[in-house]
Amino acid sequence: MTQKTLPAKYYLSHARELFGFVNEQCACLLTEEHSDYLAAYERLSEDAQCMLVRFLSRKPHFLARDSLQYAEIDNPSRRLEELQAAGFISTPSIEDWPRFATALTKAMLLDCLNRSTIKVKRTTPKTELVQLVLAHVDPADSQLAPLRNAFLIRRKQRVIDYIMFLFFGDLRNRFQKFAMRDLGVLKTRKSKATLVARFSCREEAISGFILHSRRRDFLFRPSELREETASYLLSCTAQGAVALEERDKLLLEVGNAFVDDQPEYAIRLWRASNDPAAIERWVRESYKHMDREALQTELEELRNQEMPAISKVFLEDFYVRKYQGKRTSIFTDMLRERSNKMRIDDAYMNDVEQGVIDHYRRQGIDSWFTENRFWRALFAFTFWQLLFNNSQKQHSEFDRLPAVLRTRQFYTDQQAAIEQALQLLDDRDAAKRTFIRLASRHYGYPTGIFRWRADLLDSILPSLE
Repeated sequence: MTQKTLPAKYYLSHARELFGFVNEQCACLLTEEHSDYLAAYERLSEDAQCMLVRFLSRKPHFLARDSLQYAEIDNPSRRLEELQAAGFISTPSIEDWPRFATALTKAMLLDCLNRSTIKVKRTTPKTELVQLVLAHVDPADSQLAPLRNAFLIRRKQRVIDYIMFLFFGDLRNRFQKFAMRDLGVLKTRKSKATLVARFSCREEAISGFILHSRRRDFLFRPSELREETASYLLSCTAQGAVALEERDKLLLEVGNAFVDDQPEYAIRLWRASNDPAAIERWVRESYKHMDREALQTELEELRNQEMPAISKVFLEDFYVRKYQGKRTSIFTDMLRERSNKMRIDDAYMNDVEQGVIDHYRRQGIDSWFTENRFWRALFAFTFWQLLFNNSQKQHSEFDRLPAVLRTRQFYTDQQAAIEQALQLLDDRDAAKRTFIRLASRHYGYPTGIFRWRADLLDSILPSLE
């Protein structure tokens, strides 16, 4: 098979695709600062645009000048000067020193210390060298100027992060996915559906971006940022489904960072979250550290309130075990009530599932080991037209999940259509024909719900019987 090759400036078309979408579909979500960034990019020469995209595609914030040499870009030094003049990049300043020091190589750190007459062993770990440099090296020292001039840093980082967030819905992705798509390495959810912005208003977009950014930063530096992040979470108002989900997850994670030394504060954080795991944590920790009678009264009230099913099951189970003397969990009861004991050969000790399958097959009963793959595929096939038809909104061909599943309002928004789709399962033959047709027509299409396999329908079709 012939491997695909990309044109020399392939990434420039990717930038135009991304920036064009943001300019056209997300104009109402941009502030003046974001619009100015995109306009300034358009005013650059083509080679300067190429250099900026190259710069943005690199992970480090600080890049050595001599690493920015590309055959397809004419006069790279001139293009870097153009980007500096437009404010996209600059040499590191004295204010950048703490971050800049962490980006230096071990040899550079040792050289900085030697210039300051600080003697250390060459075997000293880099993390210790960084701390010594920050403590003993004056960033204003003129001797460091050549070192700083050898590097360049991206400016307006939060501006470009927000633009990328509008397109991808996260802060992990840059332009590399476009190249993977063009090379055929990454399958995308291409359709005739109109691409639309993933946020309905600027306030929701900014709220989601801020909380997404804070969660990324906290997960990278939890001990350093836990106080600041907790204070922000308890005072902020999340706007929109994306921001609410990020806030709930972050409240759980920050609470986990406090539970060992400040359990009451951790409980306060978890109580502010609607994440099922956070609800479970505050209930369990409250039972350990707080007034158990007050907790019992609160749980009795919560049992009658609307909430996600997973939380409902946990609260009911916790209540009857802790306050009504029940000794086993609901899951243990289910296993005991519905289990069938069977003897299988010791040969299946490390492959029990296959032993069970062979046990049934010897009785002429077909069986399959499916786990959750079966239910995910059955869900997708049953509601295919509601999830993947061309009339549905799509934010980006790179999104794994359909847009209608991202807000957790699928049934609320499409109750009548869902009930109608479920009626298909009442006609076994019609359902089987529909599923076979869908699998034949769409095999390999990236759904974000299940993975295609050649034997995918082997267990689904018999289940319709």
